[in-house]
Amino acid sequence: MHDGRLPLVFYTRSLHSIIACPVRLHQKTPVTRDALVTIAMTSYILPPIGILPILPISERAKILDHLFEPSEPLRILCEPLLNGTSFSSYDDMISQIQVRLEDLLTSSTDNDTCNSLDQILGSHPRLGGKIIKSTQSQAEQARLSSPNEPEDVKLAEMNALYEQKFPGLRYVVFVKGRSRGEILNNMRVRIDRANFKMEREEAITAMCEIASDRAHKSSSNALTTETGLETAYYPTP
Repeated sequence: MHDGRLPLVFYTRSLHSIIACPVRLHQKTPVTRDALVTIAMTSYILPPIGILPILPISERAKILDHLFEPSEPLRILCEPLLNGTSFSSYDDMISQIQVRLEDLLTSSTDNDTCNSLDQILGSHPRLGGKIIKSTQSQAEQARLSSPNEPEDVKLAEMNALYEQKFPGLRYVVFVKGRSRGEILNNMRVRIDRANFKMEREEAITAMCEIASDRAHKSSSNALTTETGLETAYYPTP
């Protein structure tokens, strides 16, 4: 029996892009190609925050991967928190994860703890990298692309200098609202500062700012506003 709900995969096959999570659309308005492209680019709709504790571990891992980038150490760190805590919002969840990361930083008195934290912080793709697997990072970094080859070379050089100064770390910043010039200046300041602890602190803050922005963009309400389609989260059968 047709109840007016069609799987999103039905709409997106014509675009050669199949959405990665179980979403259904309640069609209230004509579905435009631009709306479908927006949905395909979004690629994930967060489940309601209230059901987080009862979701399978694999579903909670998908949420972390989407908000923070895939990282096994982060999943291990956060699973006890996600399994036993009721959050008022995704921002609340992200804030509590930030506290866990900051606690990990202050308690990092041995190499194993430092390595675990650095693996989490290094899960974000390199800024301006040639290959970026994460669709979220692709979209976030798109505005930094430049037809000016010397600028691309400069960004690559600064990344190399940063990683030489801070072995094991990767430069992480919330790029929204920042120009390429501002980011290059910020990289220079942080390289010249040469402070590992402050770098980890800034990277934790940036990761959580990025996660919060992604959470807002990946809510069903945000997608409805963007596309004119009503969306709903359906757990994997």
